[in-house]
Amino acid sequence: MGQYVSRVARLLPGLPTAAPTLFSLYKLMLSFRPALLRNGPTPPPSTNPPASPHEPTQPSSDSPLIDAGNCKKVPLPPRPPNICGTCWEGPLANQLGLLSRDDYSYLVSEYTLQRSTAEGCHWCRFVLDALDPSRTVIVQETEDPYKLPCEGEPKLVLRHWEHQSVFQMHFASFMEFKTSKSYVNVWTIRDDPAAKFIPHNDLLLDVGSRRTLGLAKECIHQCAHEHGRCRAITDHSVSHTLPTRLIDCADPLHPRLIHTTGIAKQDDKAYVALSYVWGAGNTRPAYCTTSANISVYTEGIGFNELPGTIRDAIRVTHDLGFRYLWVDGLCIIQDSKEDKHREIRYMRQIYRYASLTIVAASASGATEGFLQERSYAPPPTEILALPFICPQQPGNTTEASGYAEQPQVGTVYLHQRSTDRSDSPAPEHVDRRAWCFQELVMSPRSLIFTSQTVVFRCQTSTVNVGGAHHDGWFDTQRLPDELFESNHSTRADRYKIWRAWWKAVVDYSPRSVSFPSDKLVACGGVAEEFHRTFGSDYLAGLWRDSLLRDLLWRTLRSSAHLPRPRYRAPSWSWAAVEGGVELPDSIWSAKAEDAGAFAKVVNCSVGLEDDTIPFGAVDDGSLVMRAPLFCCAWGDVNGEDGSRIVSIATSQADLNSPKRGTIKSEKLYGRGWIDSESDSAVAPLRAALLLRTRQYHAKTGFHHGGMDREHHWWFLVLAPSSHNKPDNTEASNPGYEIGTTAFRRIGVFSVLQGAMRDMGWEDTLPPSVEIVII
Repeated sequence: MGQYVSRVARLLPGLPTAAPTLFSLYKLMLSFRPALLRNGPTPPPSTNPPASPHEPTQPSSDSPLIDAGNCKKVPLPPRPPNICGTCWEGPLANQLGLLSRDDYSYLVSEYTLQRSTAEGCHWCRFVLDALDPSRTVIVQETEDPYKLPCEGEPKLVLRHWEHQSVFQMHFASFMEFKTSKSYVNVWTIRDDPAAKFIPHNDLLLDVGSRRTLGLAKECIHQCAHEHGRCRAITDHSVSHTLPTRLIDCADPLHPRLIHTTGIAKQDDKAYVALSYVWGAGNTRPAYCTTSANISVYTEGIGFNELPGTIRDAIRVTHDLGFRYLWVDGLCIIQDSKEDKHREIRYMRQIYRYASLTIVAASASGATEGFLQERSYAPPPTEILALPFICPQQPGNTTEASGYAEQPQVGTVYLHQRSTDRSDSPAPEHVDRRAWCFQELVMSPRSLIFTSQTVVFRCQTSTVNVGGAHHDGWFDTQRLPDELFESNHSTRADRYKIWRAWWKAVVDYSPRSVSFPSDKLVACGGVAEEFHRTFGSDYLAGLWRDSLLRDLLWRTLRSSAHLPRPRYRAPSWSWAAVEGGVELPDSIWSAKAEDAGAFAKVVNCSVGLEDDTIPFGAVDDGSLVMRAPLFCCAWGDVNGEDGSRIVSIATSQADLNSPKRGTIKSEKLYGRGWIDSESDSAVAPLRAALLLRTRQYHAKTGFHHGGMDREHHWWFLVLAPSSHNKPDNTEASNPGYEIGTTAFRRIGVFSVLQGAMRDMGWEDTLPPSVEIVII
């Protein structure tokens, strides 16, 4: 409390030295509100008519000055009619804070925004549309209960990100309360005066031209020599094994397949890898290397016999100054099971140690190619054009006035980002394929040929080649640097690594595979890198050290309608279902110390399909745990996220009831998610209580600053496994005994702790029993 009294004392002269009560302090603040806001930009309503929209305001002899550096002052250029005087002399005179390392902020009231909007100010209208200063959801930056609600004019804060191409807006009062945030893209055009300071939006469309590939080389060179973060994780002085085979592109029209044992030690061993989509169908393409043609390919590969995507990759490799290229279809003997298994084991290293990965993102198949000239994509329709007062260049002064010359005025364009991803770019073909995920995130540097232009991506940044504005809002997540270090640190933040794994799962799980058994294989390289850093046993997509939390994944609503695939993982693994998965918020945000366990894992194991691929496919798996067991039943879907009502009960009579899906005893309700709608009619169901988590969220209401703490009790929804039924039907086993029945997971749900307490269950849980989940 004292720190807030002292803060107000500095703002309010005459504040009593004795600490007042919270109520008296609040009344005193309101009485001194004009003193607090005497410097705010909210003058009384103007009695003069607004400037004509056809005539710019003319500067007067006492026109406001702006700082031009070196103690020089610059008169502001004439104000355009679509900007109010307050905005022209404030945020626009300061370039919206885009060129500052610090946040830019100014006081502005809702009344001022509304008045200026009515008078035609485009910036005030943009702010008013993007942020509602009257919103009552208030989030404190600390948990101090004595902070008061915002009174008076909120402070509009502009915080720039991503090299001046994005900024964040939010309102905050002097008491550090915050409301919702808005994110805005900013760009200009190539020949505009503002282009010296703000990224332009003129995308390179001739993606295969010498000019474009020359600019791509500059991006690669800059990354290799100037990005300290990238240099630290791409130290190729550390010895590593080359891929078994590479394509020699020294003569791009006459490529040949070579065995890397033939590369002399003194030769440059840098190579490029290709990430691409093979195309529809499960048959092996004719161009692939086989036992029959490998001897021919070592002499030379017919360039015109190769599909367009591989021909384009050979050309790009050569034009970028590299000699060797790795392509899976050519560098792995496709009809040799032994060769495929051996090379798949080293897949993560192939992309990890490639100097560059070419990503043919725009091509739907190998025959399509990716160097076609792109079509122009118009900018978003809802954009705001604003004048941009360019900073003064050194030495531009006039002798007569002593002032610096009047600055140039360019134009910048603003577009508010959608919070629901409705304005995100359409997914590329590689974004839908499982194998392509590993190939991208394991590559320290990638040159991505998208449907619109060429993008360079490394661990430091993602940029459009040529310098055009790049919206990285929806960029695929990067793996933590710790995973790329040659000596995996035991001091790595385990919580950070665990969250990074689940970010990877969320990105990877919706992607498709041609062969269902590849679901775990295609992310095995990523899993192995996490294992080397995380140090925990890998269990078909989950980790032994965080198993209770990992078990509580849920299927996305967009995927719940998909049928279960043929067996490729135990039911408790996310790999057992089709489509995307995620962790619920309270699980995702809960550290180990925030979770209380009710269940205990007795044993968990998986059977590998191939013992030589420890992070690959599995053909068996079981989980044995002791946990309190309840009866449960699905209700109706009632949530936008596809959640269902779940009813649960505790009586032993119901636990062994022969009636399908009926619960007679006193019950309460939770919120749950079914793994696949194909299991919606399965009964009877049981629920195993695993964890209690706590989650913090903002209190709502004008007078409710602070954070609420909410406890969730998390359950797995279980059904008897068909392995126990002689005729493989649900009806054949309506009742079952614990210890003799194996279960399978079919969903997950949570109940608020308050509901458990109201039922008297919080302190009288059923005894834990041993259950087997397969």
